[in-house]
Amino acid sequence: MSHVVPTLYITLESGTRNERIRAMRGVATAMLAAASDTIRVVEIRPDGAGAFIGIQDATPIRFKRGDTVLVATHGWMVPEFVAGVAAAQHQGARIAALIHDLARLRRPEWYPPDESINFATWLDGMLDLAAHVLVPSLATARDIAAYRRERKRPEIETIRIRLGDGTLASLGNADNPATRIDVPYALVAGPIEIRLNHNVVVEAWRRLAARVKPGQMPKLVFAGSVGPLTHDMRERLARGSDPNIEIILDPDDATLSALYRGCAFTVFPALYEGWGIAVTESLCFGKPVFAANAMALPEAGGRLARYFDPLDPEDTARHIERVLLDPGDSIRWCDEIARVFVPTKWSETARAVLAAMG
Repeated sequence: MSHVVPTLYITLESGTRNERIRAMRGVATAMLAAASDTIRVVEIRPDGAGAFIGIQDATPIRFKRGDTVLVATHGWMVPEFVAGVAAAQHQGARIAALIHDLARLRRPEWYPPDESINFATWLDGMLDLAAHVLVPSLATARDIAAYRRERKRPEIETIRIRLGDGTLASLGNADNPATRIDVPYALVAGPIEIRLNHNVVVEAWRRLAARVKPGQMPKLVFAGSVGPLTHDMRERLARGSDPNIEIILDPDDATLSALYRGCAFTVFPALYEGWGIAVTESLCFGKPVFAANAMALPEAGGRLARYFDPLDPEDTARHIERVLLDPGDSIRWCDEIARVFVPTKWSETARAVLAAMG
């Protein structure tokens, strides 16, 4: 009797680049690389009619007992997604869900109403169907536990999986004249959306420009996709036409890598974040990072990042001002990052995922 190799199916989303999708793509790529004689790994996507097809060949998927479906996508905007996962479970597959964060439930005012409603339906479905939930941080684990208690959902095993680092740093140092910035600059990498809290950095920059010498003032560069409900923010940034501020929309990975390599330091002011891949990306490039003291960001940056109150532009400005006025501080900080920071390999993430799923 021939041995049937179990299959790990990974559902993944595509679309606008942001740090969450980049993290989910990292997980999927790591799992595909972990395929072996004892486990097949196949990427799938919903077909829109309550079933799944293979990404490579669009072949309809028929699940079997012993298979696992890892939901590494927030399929809240896909009709019949939860029904498709339920059908996979009915066919014998075990379900695991990788949940990055609950921002659309905790702060629904940051998103279009239909996103929060659909996300709640999706999350309830995952909590009902999944044998266990994987999360990137203790902060997200706490959020899920609180939500489960509030909604009186059943207990579910929740396992923290450390996301890999260094995807962008591994791209090399290709020169990109289109995004070359010939003055010192600070980088804010991530989607331009309310959650990322860009306004606090803009206000901090305004305050810094009024009290440090022009030669000490770096340009502020935002690099990311445009999120929902950000018209006022984009209007403010465009209307200001501040020579100290530049926006680079929808950078690809090579462009973002070049921006990290060229910056003096990074700022990540998010009010809510399930992990903080932009924080660890900055550390992978050996760059100092100022991060908000919110949600999972202290987990991501540890003692190598410096933290500010994301609701207080003056606190933000004070932290950054120290580096602007004392170049030696920045040098010492970079030295500490180079000495202490050890990136997590994506292969380690893959092994952790496989171990969590038994």
